[in-house]
Amino acid sequence: MSFDYEACQDAAQYLRLSREQIIANQTQKPDGKKYVWFPDKENAYVKGELIKTDKGKCTIKACDGGKEMTVKEDDLQEMNPPRYEKCEDMAGMTFLNEASVLNNLRSRYESFMIYTYSGLFCVTVNPYKMLPVYAPYVIAAYKGKRRTEMPPHLYSIADNAYTEMLMNRENQSMLITGESGAGKTVNTKKVIQYFALVAAFGGSQDDGKGTLEDQIVQCNPAMEAFGNAKTVRNDNSSRFVTCRIIQSNLRAFFGMANCEWMKLMFKIKPLLKTAESAKELEEMEKEFAETKVNLEKETKRRKELEEMQVSFIQEKNDLVMQLQAQQDQIDDGEDRCDQLIKTKVELDGKIKELTERLEDEEELNNELVSKKRKLEDECSELKKDIDDLEITLAKVEKEKHATENKLKNLQEELATQDEQIAKLQKEKKALQEAHQQTLDDLQSEEDKVNSLTKQKAKLEQQVDDLEASLEQEKKLRMELERTKRKLEGDLRLTQETVMDLENDKQRLEEKLKKQEFEYSQLATKLEDEQALVSQLQKKIKELQARIEELEEELEAERAARAKVEKQRADLSRELEELSERLEEAGGATAAQIELNKRREAEFAKLRRELEESNLGHEATVSTLRKKHADTSSEMSEQV
Repeated sequence: MSFDYEACQDAAQYLRLSREQIIANQTQKPDGKKYVWFPDKENAYVKGELIKTDKGKCTIKACDGGKEMTVKEDDLQEMNPPRYEKCEDMAGMTFLNEASVLNNLRSRYESFMIYTYSGLFCVTVNPYKMLPVYAPYVIAAYKGKRRTEMPPHLYSIADNAYTEMLMNRENQSMLITGESGAGKTVNTKKVIQYFALVAAFGGSQDDGKGTLEDQIVQCNPAMEAFGNAKTVRNDNSSRFVTCRIIQSNLRAFFGMANCEWMKLMFKIKPLLKTAESAKELEEMEKEFAETKVNLEKETKRRKELEEMQVSFIQEKNDLVMQLQAQQDQIDDGEDRCDQLIKTKVELDGKIKELTERLEDEEELNNELVSKKRKLEDECSELKKDIDDLEITLAKVEKEKHATENKLKNLQEELATQDEQIAKLQKEKKALQEAHQQTLDDLQSEEDKVNSLTKQKAKLEQQVDDLEASLEQEKKLRMELERTKRKLEGDLRLTQETVMDLENDKQRLEEKLKKQEFEYSQLATKLEDEQALVSQLQKKIKELQARIEELEEELEAERAARAKVEKQRADLSRELEELSERLEEAGGATAAQIELNKRREAEFAKLRRELEESNLGHEATVSTLRKKHADTSSEMSEQV
């Protein structure tokens, strides 16, 4: 059963978020950024965007427009998804840490939602203003409801404790703790108010004393008289008023006790009634004899009534056991309804997963097609590069052959020059011998020698030039060999890359074929799943209609049960009043016997009605079980 916003009227906004806000929080999509909590001196913890992490240190940017800062990774705390914003039970959060708890309490407090669950506990923050969350219609809304059906409130915990006390017949306790000024006294008064209204049915005004609720709440200052009198946050000095009044009265009495007139009055007062003591004694003896006879009669009658009361109590216990059995059956029906709702939610989740999976497969298929196109483009580009490399390689080989031919020509010219040098050296030796032999012809021959030395210098210079050109040719040849080796290595690498690309292309084509086959299978499977989903949706609609019928039957069952409980409470109250009257009254035994007979007849009638209702409930529960078993078997077969 969902929360009724209209029943709580103007208090609903202080108890739970509106339906639009809940849907907005649940459907809010993440923006792809990672947010964390980091410590702050003023606000304890601040929301920030995690930019990067490096060696135990993180770079953070505050979401309120602050600068980037570096923080230790251990000081950061995880942040919950947006759907946990202002959650009612903090025990269900994904990341349960100090920062998340403080942020949740702060955000709820800013909306004046002062009550928040933390597992079994209820955390309360003092708003320092009166909120309309304690009105009688709020008490009526929380009465008899489960904890999960209603938003967090002190009334929910009080009602659960009261129902546990009635069901288990055991004492229950509530512990309200907190610092001074946190609102412990106000919450205690509200719990007492709830118990007074719900458990005592509001009470009745008696002799101008007010209701039971007012009397209990008015006793609270006297019970808390020795608390903290006055603090910075709240003024509790009124707690000492009662003790001050008692103390002043006692002080006045003890001051007057030593007066002479008071001493005389204390001595004379016991002697005022001694004259008529004999007559009073005789009258008291007569009254004692009469009361003794009446007491014997009343004791006999009381024993008979006690025996009848024991039998009534046994019958009442039997009825309570039957009611508990019916309650268990009703709880079983509710649990089955919850299970059906859960199965519906699970099937919806499976449908969403299948659609998401189909979208992912389509995205993968599109990515594979785009990759295939890119690989084909890269293969064509690589083929063009290979053709260009082959052309350049042919050009380099042609240049190599040309340089080799040039090198051969240079070597031949160098050989001819060497031969000429050898011939010149021989001629030089012959000239030197002729110079030694023909000193006479020296003057004539010196001109020849000078010319020859010039020719020799020219030839040596030519030899040096030829040697330099030879070295350059050798260097060019070495560079050509290096470029040739490098080009051969590049050619091998390109051939290997081409082979790898061809292999990758074959693998991708095979993978694409598999993906197309799987896609066709998934398409057929999706069609089957869609058909199954349509069937399941029809079944879910039928089950929802059946659940609504079951809820109506459960409401009727609860109304009948409340009626029976009310009648049982009236009977128990009348029995208690009857027992009190029997103890007080003396001479009205005949009328009491008639009243008892009437009560027994009414009790038997109620018992018969209860048995008939039990039989009807058992029949409805058996039919519900059969229908639920049939529907569950059909659902299991379909799944």
